[in-house]
Amino acid sequence: MLWFSLSEKQHFCKLYHFGPVVLGRGSCGVVLSGQRLSDGLPVAIKRLSRELVWQWDGALSPVPMEIALLKRLSGVEGLKGVIKMLDWYEVEGWGFLLVMEQPPHCQDLFDIVTQRGALPERLALRWASGNVPL
Repeated sequence: MLWFSLSEKQHFCKLYHFGPVVLGRGSCGVVLSGQRLSDGLPVAIKRLSRELVWQWDGALSPVPMEIALLKRLSGVEGLKGVIKMLDWYEVEGWGFLLVMEQPPHCQDLFDIVTQRGALPERLALRWASGNVPL
């Protein structure tokens, strides 16, 4: 298992800053606003509790399946509607930290469905293909 040392925690804090805004919550963690210190890029920092991760990938140093899949997607160019993972860390006491793009004017699909109800099938199909914003 990979547990980064205190120096890795300090490394993360030298590169990124947590913001005050909670962008979302889920069953395994919370997503906070953040900023990449080198260029001021707004980012989303998802914090996953290690104890709540159920699916793992990798035999030598297992990582949450979410990280493995996002890492694969991050290498694919031209995907519309997919938020890219920029970096990730495993920090003792904090769990896993996923640093992702924070596009402006976005909302979690779960929140949209909760607020508006089920999407009509035609709209859901168009949205899933990336052809229409909600």
